[in-house]
Amino acid sequence: DPFYVSPYIKGLPMVDYNAHTLGGGYSEDVLDGIQYRIMECDNVEIFAERGVYLGVSDGSFYNNKAFVMDEVTGRISRNQEYEGVNALFELPIPQDKGDEAAVAKYLEEIEKEADSTGAETEQEAEVGELSPVQRVVATVKGWSMADFEENAQCVYEEELSIDKEGYISYDYSLKEGGGSQAKVLADGLFQDNKPGFSEDKTVYGGENPVYIETFELMESGNIILRVYAYEVE
Repeated sequence: DPFYVSPYIKGLPMVDYNAHTLGGGYSEDVLDGIQYRIMECDNVEIFAERGVYLGVSDGSFYNNKAFVMDEVTGRISRNQEYEGVNALFELPIPQDKGDEAAVAKYLEEIEKEADSTGAETEQEAEVGELSPVQRVVATVKGWSMADFEENAQCVYEEELSIDKEGYISYDYSLKEGGGSQAKVLADGLFQDNKPGFSEDKTVYGGENPVYIETFELMESGNIILRVYAYEVE
């Protein structure tokens, strides 16, 4: 079952500051019915004075229904009305680990990265410093469908409809082995619900090929899920 495990910072919008923007990556395995995950991200100790959480929700992307943030205090809590998975923990980071000067610099860098389209040479330099999982995510982040068709092989395709709660659900197995099952909030995949190719992709698989799930919103309102096999160099 897919889960989205992410750090969250007290007072910062979760949709903008989560595992995707905080340099997150992970590997996982299931042993005797228990899923184990090793996760990495940028150093969040610098936010110790503000407060840091670790959230676990169902699906493969940030879910804006799983948790809520108090607009006055910035405190994050579980949405008690949410019926899915939404475990939340406060990380016990010592206050003296906090560094507001480093926080200001770090947030500025994230904002610049979000505003920048990124030159190809800069992207290559950044990719070289990332872990294997992060490297694949960074490499394909800005790819169009044409890029995937040129550089990867489509091994699965399915048209999905959005349910009355705003989710898409899929469960597939690949002939090559592996597969995925997920329930994803459609609003989180597409800005302003405009038809087109989503910037959000899911990457999984420990060895070549790595599998990448892509999503395209059609004029009909349905979503096309395509899974590509990608060889990591």
